Amino acid sequence: MKLIDLFEQQVVIQGSVWIPLETTTFVGYKHKGKLIAQAKVLGNFNCSHTNITSLEGGPSYVGGNFSCYGTNITSLEQVPSWVGGHFNCVVTKITSLHNIHKQIKHIGGQLYLSNTVKSHILGVMFITGLDKIEIDKGNKIQKQVENIINKHLADDRNVHLVQEELLEAGLKEFAKL
Repeated sequence: MKLIDLFEQQVVIQGSVWIPLETTTFVGYKHKGKLIAQAKVLGNFNCSHTNITSLEGGPSYVGGNFSCYGTNITSLEQVPSWVGGHFNCVVTKITSLHNIHKQIKHIGGQLYLSNTVKSHILGVMFITGLDKIEIDKGNKIQKQVENIINKHLADDRNVHLVQEELLEAGLKEFAKL
């Protein structure tokens, strides 16, 4: 099988997808008859305020904004690797962004994080297109992390300088990938 054949087999969903509030899992979930697992959603994808606890079975690509605001997810494993717009995971149970750079390759806007994030934020520096992070209702320490990251996202994107600044500020847990 050729690579082009694999691409042509990928499910493409035109427009946006809004997941119903009572949804508990994406596994086996269909939107207008099309399975969303590993689908390419050309518009926005919104699963906010649902009862999901995992992003398993979701799309691999979202052309617009991605929002999982107000869910019970605990990690960004199996998140779309490409998000063309903003990415919102505020009011979730995510405490660490460990290996985020291996999960998400591109965000074409801002990354909105929950104030539950306490470690491993350095990987955001490897996400192409990302222009800013915001930690919702973050404490003084989280705002310091946000300021360091954003300064470098807007300028040099030098992950080593970011890590050095985080360590010098005593923010060892955030300075991890």
